Amino acid sequence: MKIIFVTVVFLAFCTEFFGQSNPKSESYPFDAYKQPVDMTVDIIHIKGELKIEPIGQVVDGIATMSFRTLRPRVDSLIFHSPEIVIKSIKIKNDSIAFKIVGNQTIAYPKDNLDYQGVYEMVIDYRATPTEGLYFTGWNDPSDRMRKQIWAHSPGNWMPFINQKHDILTSEFIVTFDSKYKVFSNGDRLMERDNNDGTKTWHYKLDKPHVVYLICLVIGEYDYRTLHSKSGVPLEMWYYPDLADRFETTYMHMEAMVDFFEEEIGIKYPWSIYRQAPLNNYLYGGMETTTATVFGDYMYIDPRAWWMRNYVNVNVHELNHQWFGNLISHLNNKHVWLTESFATYYAKIFEREIFGEDYYQWERVKEYERTMHAAKVNDLPVGHSQGGTDRWYPKGSLVLDMMRNFMGDTLFRTAFKYYAEQHSHKVTETYDLLKAIRESTGMALDWFFDQWILRGGEPHFQFKWDYTKSSDGANIIRCDIAQVHPTSELIGYFKVPLRLDVYYKDGKSESFNTWVDSNLAVRDFPVREKPLFLIFDPERKILKKLRNIRDIEQIKAQALMAKNMIDRYDAVLELDKFPIDDKRATLHKAFKQEKYQLVKSEIIRQIANDDKSYDIFVQAINSGDEWVVRSVVTNITKVPQKLEKEYRKILTDSCYINVEKSLENLTKSFPDKDYLTQTKDEIGWRGKNIRIKWIELAIAKGQQEFTAELVDYTSISFDFETRINAFNALLNLKYYDRHVVSNLISAYLDWQFKLSNSAKEVMLKFAENEKFKTAIKNYLKQQEFTEKQRVKIERLGL
Repeated sequence: MKIIFVTVVFLAFCTEFFGQSNPKSESYPFDAYKQPVDMTVDIIHIKGELKIEPIGQVVDGIATMSFRTLRPRVDSLIFHSPEIVIKSIKIKNDSIAFKIVGNQTIAYPKDNLDYQGVYEMVIDYRATPTEGLYFTGWNDPSDRMRKQIWAHSPGNWMPFINQKHDILTSEFIVTFDSKYKVFSNGDRLMERDNNDGTKTWHYKLDKPHVVYLICLVIGEYDYRTLHSKSGVPLEMWYYPDLADRFETTYMHMEAMVDFFEEEIGIKYPWSIYRQAPLNNYLYGGMETTTATVFGDYMYIDPRAWWMRNYVNVNVHELNHQWFGNLISHLNNKHVWLTESFATYYAKIFEREIFGEDYYQWERVKEYERTMHAAKVNDLPVGHSQGGTDRWYPKGSLVLDMMRNFMGDTLFRTAFKYYAEQHSHKVTETYDLLKAIRESTGMALDWFFDQWILRGGEPHFQFKWDYTKSSDGANIIRCDIAQVHPTSELIGYFKVPLRLDVYYKDGKSESFNTWVDSNLAVRDFPVREKPLFLIFDPERKILKKLRNIRDIEQIKAQALMAKNMIDRYDAVLELDKFPIDDKRATLHKAFKQEKYQLVKSEIIRQIANDDKSYDIFVQAINSGDEWVVRSVVTNITKVPQKLEKEYRKILTDSCYINVEKSLENLTKSFPDKDYLTQTKDEIGWRGKNIRIKWIELAIAKGQQEFTAELVDYTSISFDFETRINAFNALLNLKYYDRHVVSNLISAYLDWQFKLSNSAKEVMLKFAENEKFKTAIKNYLKQQEFTEKQRVKIERLGL
């Protein structure tokens, strides 16, 4: 009878558990691009032998691909070949047939290729790329533009099989004018001078990496080799005519490698690391394997440090040599494994160098970008259309939370194990989840589910009351509600929560709890009525917060909280109150505050207050470039009383502060001369001070500077100088035939930031019918390619 009873119970359980007519289901956002590219061959090695003619922008090349078949009876090979003319294709030294279909070439071997056979395909070709491989300066008739050729991926200048997750080794042999140096991936095996004035450079990377992490750079460079503590050679390329910018640009370079080797627990995985600045570069930087390229607007002198220094981008791209290059992601659904990691590790390196407050400031910027994306949609971090604001900053904040939950030791253990297990492989999100479980025993499925695989962020509402328990003890009763809309895709979040309780004597204590429902009520014992509470001190949780409390609690937190970021949050909360209700607190906070983030926010809130003069003077004389930046950004109409102090900023060590103070002073006091004092300033980026100076001078009637300003819009200058000049001319409502011509050339340029800016300026100018006529007359007299003509038609002028 006992056996029968157990069997009946078991059958009943099975019926209940497995035979439910309406089982609970899970829903995740649909991802149309989650499927990886289908592969019929595995590329083992790719070699490019290149000769480049810069004036005609022509590449003559031979691409050799060694590959292994992954399917029985492979009868064709498809590779990517836009803007490429194929001369011949050979397999086993025999020419084979091929045809061009759009941007692809289909090659037909004479016989079906054997299953898992290894073959070599040799492609003789000529490329005339208008994108992918970029030429700068070669078409400048005045010869002032820096001459370079560069690419950060193989598109449009060499044929390749477009399987971005394919792992291979690579090799390049490049012949070019011996006046210039050639930069690529891996070890430099040879530099050979030829009899015709050219030089041949041979680079080879013999460890596997993904195909799109290939670069080529040609230009007038020199380089210095630094070394990490472990002996990694760090070959830093620079402009010989701007050699004095080397130290500022590559600051902390050796320390970055040392830090990652210690933090990740894996030595730098390649034989060398090199970097080079690029003119008119499209982005911040690109981490091709062993070789990073970056925009030369970050190749800076000390005065440009506060505009955009290279430290964050530098350390971000370096981290990709581990997470991105040593371990690569399968496709964009999993790109956060590359970009979130690099963003996160860059941030914690900066904490090591610049301190906790700087780290928290980075997190504030990440939070702002994350919440900006949240206004658009609720896609997850782990989604192919999640977008850069999720793959970079939100993912970085998620890793902060993951580490906070796991603890430093287990986090490091898990990520080292993940890297070791997947070196020279491509990964998916599940690989990281599995690595964490295998190395630490922690099952973080719930964490990945709500923070990676689903979208949204929790929105908390918090209030508390001081009361007595039934036995007369002092307690605080905390009501914690999650008030964000929920759906089958976004539920209530499970988070570990800390509350800090502060008392009148300045002492504090902490309480910890978990929240995972729409409403949680928690009672905590306290010694007396608290002065204020901090919900989630140090912003450990990515969230929105509606904190129901009075202004006195906010003021107290602004002055007494131990952590800078908690004081900053209180100051932000004061923004909704009238100036008379908060002035004294903000003044006191400014005087006692050490970090610029809080000080700068205070300046923003009191900028129009005529009773805050003394604070403005302190800010101007603070010696803190970011606090001064807040002054020139927020006090644009300069009060007469402040003019004497404000004009000190004209000699500030930061270029942007000089530019903004010059503009603000000139417009506030048009009868005074500030131009003489700043006439020799050039600035950086994009000659910012000089162009603003010319704009103001012309506005004052000094028309003799017009030609110089128009010249800055031409192809003889970098894209940021041209953008600044176009905007200055727009402000002046000035155009002529040269401006029209330069606007069109900028609009048609491959540098998308320049193109977009030129478009915006033309559309603004086009509000004037005379400009429309000038544009139309100019266009009638020019010849354009079909691609250019289509783009011009999209302007709608």
